[in-house]
Amino acid sequence: MAFENAILFAIFAITPFLVTSFTYELFEFPKMMFVYVMTVLLVATHLTRTVIPAQAGIQKLNIKLLDPRSGSGMTRLLVVFFLFSNIVSTVFSPYLHTSIWGYYSRFSGGLISTICYVAIFFVLTTLDKKRLVMLLKLVVYTSAIVSLYGVAQHFGFEKDRWVQDVSARVFSSFGQPNWLAAFLVLVIPINLYLLIAESDIYKKSAWFFTAVLNFAALWFTFSLSGLAGFVLTIFIFFIFLEEKLRKTNLKWLATLVALWTFTAIWQPGLAQSRAEDALKTIQKSLSLVTPAFAATSDYAVGDTGDIRLIVWRGVINQVFSNPKSFLIGTGPETVAFSFLPFRPAEMNNTSEGSFLYNKAHNYFLDLLSNLGLVGLLSYLALNIVAIVSCFKNRSDILSLAIGTALIGNAVTNFFGWPTVMTNLLFFLYLANIKKYEL
Repeated sequence: MAFENAILFAIFAITPFLVTSFTYELFEFPKMMFVYVMTVLLVATHLTRTVIPAQAGIQKLNIKLLDPRSGSGMTRLLVVFFLFSNIVSTVFSPYLHTSIWGYYSRFSGGLISTICYVAIFFVLTTLDKKRLVMLLKLVVYTSAIVSLYGVAQHFGFEKDRWVQDVSARVFSSFGQPNWLAAFLVLVIPINLYLLIAESDIYKKSAWFFTAVLNFAALWFTFSLSGLAGFVLTIFIFFIFLEEKLRKTNLKWLATLVALWTFTAIWQPGLAQSRAEDALKTIQKSLSLVTPAFAATSDYAVGDTGDIRLIVWRGVINQVFSNPKSFLIGTGPETVAFSFLPFRPAEMNNTSEGSFLYNKAHNYFLDLLSNLGLVGLLSYLALNIVAIVSCFKNRSDILSLAIGTALIGNAVTNFFGWPTVMTNLLFFLYLANIKKYEL
């Protein structure tokens, strides 16, 4: 059991920091490879501990894993169904190698990676609450180091190391500002839970400082999807937080919000420009007149909003092109191939007209394209059951924190896609809701 715990701790403590300069993809690829190796070790250790000593063998273990009486039956069944939709889509994929391993630059999102996440999830559900909370604390500890790295980047650290202007939009050890933001949106509610639940003044101060640091790193990403997810998450968390807890922690929470606000005002960065660009995109999407050349528009930062709308339209056309694509998709991680015949001509007039898009930049559309309606509905059902289960017991601060974190995750996924770390946190949070199960 100790070795099994050590592997789990390593997965959540080491993965965020893995970066290499020896591969085409510097950030996601090494994280995914590490998860592959650690999952094999974890499953082997777990099976050695649970199956081999058992007289009933593997059959007994499987029954236990899927038995609703085990405490998280509905979530487990939906996780299995989501995995099943990935398997079916992969079997019938015209791009089998990519569907199994994932798109070549990341090797994440393919069937093998999903199997790894599900395997980790099932092992996590066998842990007691004490060990699960220890893992959550470890994640927040890790986020503090990740955020410190990101804040240092904003103030000039590694400014000349990367092609991107890392001081303008930080990405820490995640490689992309939106990926870092999505990670922090998932972590900050758990950070708030630890802050509110802690009674020791020194530990409470540590969680408070971590929350300040995490927001600073999130803000310096200037990720609109991340900030939108954060605002919605915090708003819901404070609205549903019990009045007694809100009053007893009022000074801490008020000071925290004040420091968050001060950080945003003190370092506005690209926030205003990106907000103005988003507003222009919304206005264009509502306008009856289509601009002829998006690339020559008056955007302050870039035309990413226009590009997303164009890509979404092409992916939707691909999904509805035939019954197979609509029902079971073209296989995990195959947008790069299936999207091309339906690529709108307007893409040529954008700043990324020469790019090959391998994601829809909307995870729900990615699922619809890759796994079809079956896969999308299974993922939506999994999220809905998890969130409703958490809010059914919102008097428990941890339940509320997990529920709001999952809502924030859905927001960031709507404008992007999950990375290795956000996938790991997603399944860690699902494992934590077993006591709140519907």
